[in-house]
Amino acid sequence: MADGLDAQLHALHWAFFSSVTDKDFSELFAEFVTWCDNLSNEEMDSILSDDDEETTTYTADEIWKSLSVN
Repeated sequence: MADGLDAQLHALHWAFFSSVTDKDFSELFAEFVTWCDNLSNEEMDSILSDDDEETTTYTADEIWKSLSVN
């Protein structure tokens, strides 16, 4: 079940970015691949690391409120 949910969340993220950037998936994905290819090994390791840093989660209301203030 978790794998299915993860796949759905990934699809939702891609759909969101596609909508926000007004680009189709293939164009957006090509840009993502180019970005990844330009990262150093250290940067990629940092992004993919599973360190136990505390992450902050925001509600949709908090995000929209912060955007409307700026």
